Amino acid sequence: MPKPSVFIGSSSENLEFARAIRSLLAQDAEVTVWQEGTFSVGSVTLEVLLQSKFDFAVLVLAPDDVTTSRADTMASPRDNVIFELGLFMGRLGRKRTFMVSPREGSVKLPSDVAGVQPAYYDWPRSDHDVRAAVGPACDDIRRAIRTLGLWEGRLGVHIQAVEDRQDRQQQTIDALTFVVAHFLPDTEFGHLERLVSEQPFPYQMHAGFEAELRHLRALGFIKTRREGIGIRSLPREGNLREFFEVSSEGRTYLELRAAARDSD
Repeated sequence: MPKPSVFIGSSSENLEFARAIRSLLAQDAEVTVWQEGTFSVGSVTLEVLLQSKFDFAVLVLAPDDVTTSRADTMASPRDNVIFELGLFMGRLGRKRTFMVSPREGSVKLPSDVAGVQPAYYDWPRSDHDVRAAVGPACDDIRRAIRTLGLWEGRLGVHIQAVEDRQDRQQQTIDALTFVVAHFLPDTEFGHLERLVSEQPFPYQMHAGFEAELRHLRALGFIKTRREGIGIRSLPREGNLREFFEVSSEGRTYLELRAAARDSD
């Protein structure tokens, strides 16, 4: 089972916080920061999101801009980060979408996400340690990742891939079974069965029987019981088991043929 995948979005100004979150979640998930891969600033559109296979999303909501509403001026996140937050909440749900925000100062959020409690970090710090700042927030996110695992949409894709692989394996088995069952003519298969039994195998030599023995010997399915005996030197009639026996390759073929018959 693959690791859950996590997308981390932020403004350019807060990229260091996104990278710190990535480093702390890397052991539990495959993490992609918005600046990596096929993403670029403001490129997480609805089309890109629908093509992605993320199980979780983390958006860093920092006071990058200033918004004035009804004569009130408040710090607010960058518009594109809010847009990405809404897209991922609609796609993955609120339990799989996380807002990481500084504890100090109030950040204005749209009314439809204001009820979601963000994971906080303390900044600034006297030691300027960004990883330590976002550590507690990442602990909460990590617990959710371990609890929820793969998103059902991606899990369905994974299950389908496994089923497709099993179907291809079964098709290969069916093809091999067909080859084993039809590789040898029934008459020659009958000769092998009679040679491997404990009963005498009386024969009368003729051109067709000689050709069948030569084919079995060329395949390595039969071998002579003693040196100096060849198909040309066989008596015109007799007990074939006195001169030939089934080789280990021939016995393996008989076992495969029996297994193919049992699987029908």
